[in-house]
Amino acid sequence: MNRPTPVTISIVLLWIGAALSLLLSILVFVARETLAAELGNTDKSLFLFVAIVFLVIAAIDAIFALRIGRGGTTARMIYTILALLSILGAIWSAVTTHQATHALTILLPLIIVGLLWLPESSKQFFAKAS
Repeated sequence: MNRPTPVTISIVLLWIGAALSLLLSILVFVARETLAAELGNTDKSLFLFVAIVFLVIAAIDAIFALRIGRGGTTARMIYTILALLSILGAIWSAVTTHQATHALTILLPLIIVGLLWLPESSKQFFAKAS
């Protein structure tokens, strides 16, 4: 059975998200001393922690891309829950900080979840489950 186009697009977006998170992890790690100096914070360990968090997010996105690509119904459900929590967190952060810089954090998971739950996509997951 060929994979539906919306599922393929979702997987590509997950890989793009993983690549961006990996890139951010590397950038924060490399620039942690500069970032600490710019923000007046001499504790570079905070930026090391942020780099590690981005690395973990990249790994999680890659795992979901692989599992969803194989038709994992459980992966689709778990990703949906985590994406919705991420979206709620980004909305909360945007509201409390009064910044609109969270658009990608909100839109990317929203698009992926929407594509994964289209009727055409659901057929693949139900076919794999049976």
